[in-house]
Amino acid sequence: MGDDAGEVEVGSMSAWNSNTRDDVSGTSTVIAKEDLGNGDPQCITVSDVIIVKGEETRADKRMCRQPPAVRYAIAV
Repeated sequence: MGDDAGEVEVGSMSAWNSNTRDDVSGTSTVIAKEDLGNGDPQCITVSDVIIVKGEETRADKRMCRQPPAVRYAIAV
């Protein structure tokens, strides 16, 4: 999700598999983006679908970054 400059678009999706558990995988999709400008952090909302032993769980999380940082971090 995102390019080398850290830019992401609503609808961007990434599928993943756990590096430590064979029975865990999922997808993460950007469902909202907020860029207020004026030096404020850029934030996205990510919807995760996590599959553990065939059981599906969904969770949304808000992630932000302060330019010029490239990476987003979970907002608390």
